Amino acid sequence: MAILDPADDLSLKTDSAARTTSFLADAKSIRFLDSTLGLILFAWFGFTGFQIAFSKLAWQDWIAYALPSANLVARGALTTPQLGSFAHFDRIWLFHGPLMGLGPAPFYYAFHIGRVPYLSGIVVGYLVNLLLITWFLRRTISGHSWAASVLGSQAFLGHRHLMSAVYIQRYDILGLFAISLAFAPVFTASGRIPAWRWLFAALLPSIHPALGPASLIWLVAASIDLRRRRTGPSEPGRPAWAGPALYLLAGLACLAWYIRPEGLKEQFFPYLRCMAHRNLVAVGPLTMFRVQAGFPYNLVSMSVSLTIALTAVYLCVRPSRNAESRPVGVQMLKRLPAAVIVLFVLFDMVRRFQYLDYYVLGLAPALLFLADTPVRRRVALAMVLVLAAANVVVSLRIDRQTLFHAQSLADQDQEIALIVELTRPGDRIVLGPPFVLSAAPPVLPGDRRVVAVSPQVWCLEDFDVPSYREELRRSGDVYLGERTWYDYADSFDATDEVMGRTPKNPRMPLFEGATTREVSFEGRPIVVARNPVRGRPTTTTPPLLPRSHAAGHRTGQ
Repeated sequence: MAILDPADDLSLKTDSAARTTSFLADAKSIRFLDSTLGLILFAWFGFTGFQIAFSKLAWQDWIAYALPSANLVARGALTTPQLGSFAHFDRIWLFHGPLMGLGPAPFYYAFHIGRVPYLSGIVVGYLVNLLLITWFLRRTISGHSWAASVLGSQAFLGHRHLMSAVYIQRYDILGLFAISLAFAPVFTASGRIPAWRWLFAALLPSIHPALGPASLIWLVAASIDLRRRRTGPSEPGRPAWAGPALYLLAGLACLAWYIRPEGLKEQFFPYLRCMAHRNLVAVGPLTMFRVQAGFPYNLVSMSVSLTIALTAVYLCVRPSRNAESRPVGVQMLKRLPAAVIVLFVLFDMVRRFQYLDYYVLGLAPALLFLADTPVRRRVALAMVLVLAAANVVVSLRIDRQTLFHAQSLADQDQEIALIVELTRPGDRIVLGPPFVLSAAPPVLPGDRRVVAVSPQVWCLEDFDVPSYREELRRSGDVYLGERTWYDYADSFDATDEVMGRTPKNPRMPLFEGATTREVSFEGRPIVVARNPVRGRPTTTTPPLLPRSHAAGHRTGQ
C-alpha cells in the first residue's frame, strides 16, 4: 500500500481549504449581489408608489375620506358640516370603517392638514404592503433571496386593481393585506394560533366593512380549533386565552364604531342600499375580471386573479401531506385561505360582489405557505416571478408618463394663498376640488369662511340636490374649484353623464348670472365665480324642502 508523503498531505489540505475559502467568498458575493439587487428593486417600487400617489391633486373623493379627519383635527369633530345638515353630515360620520375615517388623522396631527401629509399616508401604506409581501415570499418560496422576494411582490402589488387604489388615493391600501396576516397558517411551537393573528382577524372590519364576513369565518374556524385544543399543552409565558382576549377587545372597539344608531340610520344603511343598487346595475358577475386597464394590458391582471382562484380550488381538493401526523385543526386552518377565496368567487358568480379583489388578492400571499415541498416551492416561485415580471412590464407601459414626470408637491399653504388672492376679506366661500382640505380651517385669513364644499359625494337616494344647490346660492359669495363641480352639486350626476346615462339633476351653474373667470393651479384650470345675488332665492329651483318631501329613488344607479 502506498504511503502518502506528508508534504502531499499538507498540499491536499491546503488545496481543500483554498477551495472552501473560494466557495465561501463566492457565496458571500452572491448574497451581496442579491441583497443589492433587492434593495434597488425595493427603491424602484417604492418610487413607483410615490409617483402614482402624488400624480394628481385633490379630487371629489377627498370630500368623503380626507376632509372628515381634517375636520376632526381642525374643528374637534369627525363630521363634514361643509355638506350641510342632510343625513346629519354636521353631527356624525359613519359611511365607512375606522381606517377610512380616521386613517389620515395621525398624519395631520404629526405634520399639518394638507395634501402632502395625506398622500404621505398612502405612500406609507404602499411601502408597508411591499414589505409585507416581500416577507411572505422570503418566508415561504423564494429561498431567502431578497431580489426574488422583492420582485415577486409585484405579482400581487402590481395588479391593476391595487395600482388603481393608489391612483385614487384611498387609505384602505394601508390594510389591504392584513387579511393574509390573519389567515396565514402560522402557528406557535405547540400548534396554537399566535395572538397577533387573533388581533389582525378582529381588525379586519375596521379596515373595510366588506371584510367583516372574513373576520367571522376566521373566528368560527379558530373557535373550533381552540375547543379541540382546550386540553393541549400550554406554552410558558403565552397563555392560551391571550389571543381570544385580543380578539374580544379589538372586536368590541370595532363594534362600538359601527353600532351607532344615528349613524346607521342616517348614513351607513342608506349608503349601502344606494351602492348595492348601482352595483347590481353596473357590475356583472366574475368581478375579478373587471380590470381597470385597456386591452391587452388587462389580460395580465386577469391572469393573476384567475391563477389565484384556480390555485385555491386545487389547494382545497388536493390530499394533505402527512395528514395523519397533523392535528385536524391545523389541517383545517391551513386550507382556510383557499376555501375562503373559493367561497367568495362562487358568491360573486351568483350575487356580484364588488369587493371580491379584497379576498382574492388579499388572501393570495397566505396560499404561499401551502407550497410545502421543494418542487412545489420552485413551481410557485416560477409562477410568481413570471406574473410579477409581466405586471412590471405593464406598469412601465401604462404608468410611464406618471413614473417619469415630476409630481406636484403643492400643499395647504399654496392653496390658501391662492384662495386669499382670488377672494375678498369677509367672503363666504364655496370650494370645490382641488381645494378640499382648505375647507377644514374654521376661518381663513381676512375673516374669510368656507361655508360649503361641492359636490356632495355620497350615494344617497333621497339627497335633494336642488335644495342643496339653493342653499349654496343663498350662503356663498364666491365659488373656487373645478368647472365640473360648479355645474354639478352631486358627484353621481356627473358620473352618470360620463357613463352615458341621463343625470337625475341636469348640469346647471351654481350661481345665476355670475361673472366667472379661469385661472390655473398646478396646471389645472380653476373657475372663480362670484355670486351676484347672495341671500336672495332663485326662481329656477324649488324652495328648501323638508326631508319627507325629498327626491326619491335614483333610476339607473
